[in-house]
Amino acid sequence: MAEAQPAVMRGPSVVEERVSGDGGGGHEVGARRGQKPIDVADSEIHVIGQIIGVSSPELADKGVSVEWEIANLDKDSDELWRPIGQSPVCGHTHTVFRDSEDDLCSISPLCHPLQLSFVSVTGNQCRLPKLVFKAYLHDSLGKRGFLGQGQMTLPFPAGDYQLEVPLWRPVGSYMQQLSSHFVGGNLTTTNKGALMTSRENLKTSGAGTLHISATVMLRNFAFAGVKFNTY
Repeated sequence: MAEAQPAVMRGPSVVEERVSGDGGGGHEVGARRGQKPIDVADSEIHVIGQIIGVSSPELADKGVSVEWEIANLDKDSDELWRPIGQSPVCGHTHTVFRDSEDDLCSISPLCHPLQLSFVSVTGNQCRLPKLVFKAYLHDSLGKRGFLGQGQMTLPFPAGDYQLEVPLWRPVGSYMQQLSSHFVGGNLTTTNKGALMTSRENLKTSGAGTLHISATVMLRNFAFAGVKFNTY
């Protein structure tokens, strides 16, 4: 498979601009209230895409929806990346029910749009933003249950991507599995930070696949000394 080719994004990423008072002719772009303005030389990542859907054998007679959010993994300082302007940091898809006659491995289509923009705060471009997803089952009576979760790092470098995010959920004790089988309901996770750093002692089972398409655009990475090999 051919490697994605770097893309170039020109022009300021935020419409609101103000002239700095240093007299040097530079300028800074607006940020959210309470945050320092963004310098035009800061590295930026822009993502346009969609959550295509979910495929899982457990969706034969149930609906599915997905929650997503941006994970901040840095524990020692401020956020490595922050959203630009009104770029969302979390979201929730609608609920879709698949036809019971469809193939069990087919995708339940969600077609949920993603449009994300981030700027580097610390100047460390090596640790990219991560997205955390949680998928939920819905029955015909409106009851919601946990299907599984997954996470991914934003793809790099710039280009078009078709991504598959494996979904998983914790496996409990024998009695918990027995209760889940007869009573319903699956175990879920509560400590997101710990799960993003290490899961070596956690028993899990696969729950399906989340399908995503994304176009990644980069801006001002050359000012940070980041270079890409092109072929």
